[in-house]
Amino acid sequence: MVEVDDVDEVGLGIDFRVLRDHLDKVVLELDHRHLNDLEPFRDVNPTAESIARYLFRRVKAQLPEGVRLLEARVDETDEEWASYRE
Repeated sequence: MVEVDDVDEVGLGIDFRVLRDHLDKVVLELDHRHLNDLEPFRDVNPTAESIARYLFRRVKAQLPEGVRLLEARVDETDEEWASYRE
């Protein structure tokens, strides 16, 4: 979930494809990897909650000025998920 200060001339605050590209870059680092072997999770259990926090912080750092990430969510099933906000 994102929040923007303003929209551009076509009414977009940020194109969802751009947001997805930022997320995909971070997810690719984790995909098909043993998370406990990765630096961010060596001392932190890679629960859905800690993965959501990691994704939030990494994606937030990549967003352009005027775009704020409000929440990152990791779904374990259709009915079980964890989210992270700052």
